[in-house]
Amino acid sequence: MIDDNAEHLFAIANALSVSGIPCVWHLYDNESHSLLPKPPEQGYEGIRLIISDLNIRNFPGTNPDPKVLGATLIEDVLTHILPPTTIPYGLVLWSSVTDVVDDVCTYIRQRINHESLGENGRRPTPLSIQLMKKGEFISDVISEKPSIRDLITAAVAGIDKVQIEITKALDNHQLRLVCAWETRASQAATSTINTIFDASTLYANESLADEDKTKHVSQSDALKLVLAKIANESVGKKNAKDDSARALDDGLVDLFVDDLRSLADTGDYQRIVSAGLAGAVGEQVNLSPAVRARLNTSLHVEKHRSILEKRVNRGLVLGADDEDKIATLVGRSEARTILWSEFFFTVTQFESAAKLAEKEKTQGWEDLGKLAVRAKAEKMEVEKECRLRLVEIGADCDHANRKDRTVRMLCAVEVPERFSYFLTRLGAHTGKKSDSLTILGPWSLVDRKGVYLVVSVGRFTIGQNWSIPPDLQPQYRLRRPIVDSLLHAYASHSSRIGYVAMTD
Repeated sequence: MIDDNAEHLFAIANALSVSGIPCVWHLYDNESHSLLPKPPEQGYEGIRLIISDLNIRNFPGTNPDPKVLGATLIEDVLTHILPPTTIPYGLVLWSSVTDVVDDVCTYIRQRINHESLGENGRRPTPLSIQLMKKGEFISDVISEKPSIRDLITAAVAGIDKVQIEITKALDNHQLRLVCAWETRASQAATSTINTIFDASTLYANESLADEDKTKHVSQSDALKLVLAKIANESVGKKNAKDDSARALDDGLVDLFVDDLRSLADTGDYQRIVSAGLAGAVGEQVNLSPAVRARLNTSLHVEKHRSILEKRVNRGLVLGADDEDKIATLVGRSEARTILWSEFFFTVTQFESAAKLAEKEKTQGWEDLGKLAVRAKAEKMEVEKECRLRLVEIGADCDHANRKDRTVRMLCAVEVPERFSYFLTRLGAHTGKKSDSLTILGPWSLVDRKGVYLVVSVGRFTIGQNWSIPPDLQPQYRLRRPIVDSLLHAYASHSSRIGYVAMTD
């Protein structure tokens, strides 16, 4: 909530607060053209609705220039309130000047995320822009010098009106949906903590019933012990001690998910979701390759550096400046040798398949010939740009116990999408070089867009401790479902059944 008039600012802020709507306010200082207090350096990533005075600098006249009003709002307010990242939010312009609102809205939509502003100057475009008339909230008492009691009384009197206006402001169905889901997630988190606290209360009460006062446990200590127990059991005591925050998260997340699913599906929530997804849910949804890659990355990969430690974690992906170091660990002397023997169809195979197809004039033989020429031309680029990796696939219990025992790391390679044709059977667009290969992605990694991770469950290295091998560096970490899938593929491949037969 932003306004240059302190009385007006407190009027709407109080009205929001007493209506149960959390609100952060900033007073606009017309002398310094800045916000008080100063917003966070990177803006508010969790903001969903911005309510700002339209004529923030009090430009004279009944109809100020809409471009000037819009430019001022972007430069003095929105650039500081909003983060540079993309977030869903709505904008409400709070004003008694209504004639220029449409033009101001158009200007903001066109300019706030314009490429001319540069990477640091651009801000996300609002999902919706609405008008809230000041006169609806500024009562006569506010125009005088109001007391705190007057402000509170006016706020309480306007609760119903505020809720109606805020509902109107959230006219975008998708914005209402994400806000409703975030509220639901907050309610689930509250339920999870209340469940834990209930158990800790039982623990404290049991201890107080003991005649031995040395065994008494306070409510606060009981909560600490219960939370610590959850963290210890989720990842093991050694790991919990190393990273207690992550251990507690891992321990609480399953209970949180259960609470989220157990929340009563109120009619309002059902209606909001139905309206927000109308025409799309239950239907075929086609996304661009870039969008699919970004979503896959979020679902499959943890990229935050905080999870990369000096020891091997489950699902950790390791790389090396000298990839021959990885090749040595998996039984080869050169990285390029592994690329062609383990993962890719060779240029020779492309050329042989193309010659055979040309000779027999099979369907698509001309295209296969062009592909063989392309493969020969891009062979050096493949060896240069495809990066050899190691992927840890230990069992959860091994990591929890963290004792010296078998640590498995599968050989893998990151393959840019444009080279993916080297992975598939020639001319078929399907089929891999070996059944031991699992193709993950495509992903959008930090320095590379559109990358597959091809993992071989048939070529790996085994260690006996949790130290990261010398000369290897953590890159990112695969999420649990992906590691479970790889572990299943590894176990299936390693235990495949053979039999004795007399063949020709």
